[in-house]
Amino acid sequence: MTKKATLKVWASVFVFAVGALTMPGCEIHIGPGTGTETGDPGDPSGGTTGDTMKTPEQRAEEAFAALDPDERTRAIEKASATTSYLAGTIESLNLDPTTVDNAALYSLMGQYAPTSAAVVDEWLATFDPTTLPLASWTPKNECGSQYGCAYTADCQNDPYQSIVHRCFVVDCGDAKCKSCPSWFPDTLKYLLLKSWCSYVCVEANVASPKVIAVGAGGVSRFKGEFVGPYCVAP
Repeated sequence: MTKKATLKVWASVFVFAVGALTMPGCEIHIGPGTGTETGDPGDPSGGTTGDTMKTPEQRAEEAFAALDPDERTRAIEKASATTSYLAGTIESLNLDPTTVDNAALYSLMGQYAPTSAAVVDEWLATFDPTTLPLASWTPKNECGSQYGCAYTADCQNDPYQSIVHRCFVVDCGDAKCKSCPSWFPDTLKYLLLKSWCSYVCVEANVASPKVIAVGAGGVSRFKGEFVGPYCVAP
């Protein structure tokens, strides 16, 4: 997608979502986190099939290339918008960062991801799919070096854990507070997240893979570790 088109998309999401960010806060349930990180682009075949001479990057690109272009585009749009919106929601809670460890952050993702996805679904429903520029057919592996995202990961929540799959990073961004005064030190502009990372999750070990989920993750301020992804329906 071109930079100009992407800016238009985010502007639409922002206008649509401003009202939802003012919704009353929900009770926070703190539980054990299950976020994991993988350090290198992964194998969509699950490591059991395919040409072993191919690099992980090549396998990831093949998995994306095999997807229906329209399905891939919508999944990337939903993953990016949902994760960005979720990150903004979590940051707007104004929680004390010293009380939110990685497990608590993952719990917040699970609590607010479904609502974020529902808001984005409403927004996407207002678009004619044919007007969306086709998204890139390659994962955005530079999110690893630029923002500390896991290149690939698995969904950390049911029902997706029972499906053989792999999630590939497709977008990322800085989670710095955009509304904070300019004179705030940078250390105070990051509350719970340093960056956000979005994923498209693809079936593995099948001839014609499909998107099974989109995932939201991020790098925590707590220890600078990757948390997630928490997955929702594409």
